[in-house]
Amino acid sequence: MKPLLPVALLEKYTAGKASPEEREQVERWYESFESDKDVSDSWRAPEREEIKKELYRNITAQVGLDKERSLFDWKRAIAIASGIVLVLSLGFYVWKREMTDSQPMVYENPTRELKRLTLPDQSQLCLYPGARVNLDKDFGDDTRSLTLTGIAFFQVQRDERRPFIIHSKGLVTQVLGTSFLIDANPTSRRVEVSVLTGKVRVKEEQSKNYIVLLPKQKAYYQKGEETKVYETSERDPSNVWEKGDFVFVDTPLTTITKALTQRFGVVFEVEDEKIYQCQLSAHFTHQNLPDILEMISKSLNISYELNQNRVIVKGQGCSL
Repeated sequence: MKPLLPVALLEKYTAGKASPEEREQVERWYESFESDKDVSDSWRAPEREEIKKELYRNITAQVGLDKERSLFDWKRAIAIASGIVLVLSLGFYVWKREMTDSQPMVYENPTRELKRLTLPDQSQLCLYPGARVNLDKDFGDDTRSLTLTGIAFFQVQRDERRPFIIHSKGLVTQVLGTSFLIDANPTSRRVEVSVLTGKVRVKEEQSKNYIVLLPKQKAYYQKGEETKVYETSERDPSNVWEKGDFVFVDTPLTTITKALTQRFGVVFEVEDEKIYQCQLSAHFTHQNLPDILEMISKSLNISYELNQNRVIVKGQGCSL
């Protein structure tokens, strides 16, 4: 940031009492702003114009400038004010940054649908209904640490220098880069971690010993009990995040749901049987179930809710 000129000098300049040397000093100072990019560069054109007008009105009122003076004098007034604006803008930025740095970032999903998010480290996160994550205020420094309440699917951006750590009801999950599902439903005493790709380490908060989970493995944790590891079953809720290929040509929705049930181990329920009469032509390549459901819902103008391994489909249906 450029040093500000003395206020007395600026007042002499605006009053027309500055010496030639002082005028040259002020004008050089003003011209230096024209070649610089500062915080005002982020303002949109209408905002910048309105700020200029407001500054000009305030300056003419405060220092007695004639409103009919030349454009160059108007720019002088803006130059004088720009130093103040620059200081205030930078001060606000520092204050805002301090406020942001001192408070954790919170993401939550109050809806009945899945909510997809991209975290600051570019990791992908999908919150199930009612889920919430709190990012630590130093997220992204030495570690990427957060706290999860509810159910969420993670696709973590690999970063060997900064491990990704999730705290959930007494269980710590640590990864470098992988995909997995965590069920930390507040209505249950148990926490479940299911791995799709890569390796995941889990441990109790107070323990130093990690358990390593591999793809198709699942850990069950409950406070006061030993953490147990199992192979995931065909009906495990994490299976909906696996990838599949499907080709449908004028296919009734009833046939489509049967194919999705067989592949992902889910159960479909419809509010109106006419929904099954809807037909769809689509080609899904290497897609998980939530992505497929999202595309189907938009194509047929229906909605859905994914609750563990149950899919509830809503809509008016189609006529034969």
